[in-house]
Amino acid sequence: MHYSLRVVKRSAVLAVALCMFATSGFAQSFIPKGIYRSPFETGQLGTQESGTARWQLITSGGYQNFLEMSEGYLGNAFVFGFDAVYMRSSGFVLWLNNGFNFGGVTVYDSYGYRSLPLLGWTGELLLGYGGYFGRHGLRFGLGFQTSFNSGGMILFGAFATRFEYLYTFNKSTSLSISLNEAFGGGAGLLNSFALKVGAAFNL
Repeated sequence: MHYSLRVVKRSAVLAVALCMFATSGFAQSFIPKGIYRSPFETGQLGTQESGTARWQLITSGGYQNFLEMSEGYLGNAFVFGFDAVYMRSSGFVLWLNNGFNFGGVTVYDSYGYRSLPLLGWTGELLLGYGGYFGRHGLRFGLGFQTSFNSGGMILFGAFATRFEYLYTFNKSTSLSISLNEAFGGGAGLLNSFALKVGAAFNL
């Protein structure tokens, strides 16, 4: 009698084990094959592998204005940007920015208020830090800006800042939205502001 009960118990345990093994194999057959990775690992879209560096070219367009604070002159212009960006996986970022602007400036002189054409160039050298979170990137830089234009809005060695957001479409192309601002001297005390939207290409 005791022997029969032992045999029944062992048979039941063996049957349960076989059912669990068969069920697990059946369930795994529905899971797609491949390697599963966390979206926060390096190597995902928008990020770089450790120890690497790369260049990025950004072509953009947007709005730029210049305010001459002592006289109240205001210049409004369309800006076309062509920026070169050097990035390291550590987060270090170097910007070499160029902006070509054209528009108009309102001045006040012995003839009263007048509107003059504004054509010029803006250059920036910035250092900063950035990082990616999946497809989204944020960067911030500090440095210097120099501007020359026909409207007399001249900045030389002005203190400049840049906030930039990036959205990565694929490994070579991203959307770039940036805010650039500078304060400094030149032909009076000037403030320069620009909002630019464009495409960033990884080299």
